[in-house]
Amino acid sequence: MRDYTKIHGNKARSLYLKGLAVSLCPCKLSPWAFNNAFIIDLQATDEPRTISDWRRTIREFNWYNCNTAETGYNPSFWVGI
Repeated sequence: MRDYTKIHGNKARSLYLKGLAVSLCPCKLSPWAFNNAFIIDLQATDEPRTISDWRRTIREFNWYNCNTAETGYNPSFWVGI
């Protein structure tokens, strides 16, 4: 099982824009819930990323994963340690 530490959204955005790996999870679930079924890993890349890529990624994640009171309506941001 991979270990994660929770980070603030601004830090997650800056890591994403630098091309580093960031993970997303609905705010009321932990990354370890349901055998890591709800965590989405945004892999590290050398390709340039823009702020519009970040916004689109967060919007799509919210639409598909953060849409009930049970899971929460916002993402939480995690980084693997």
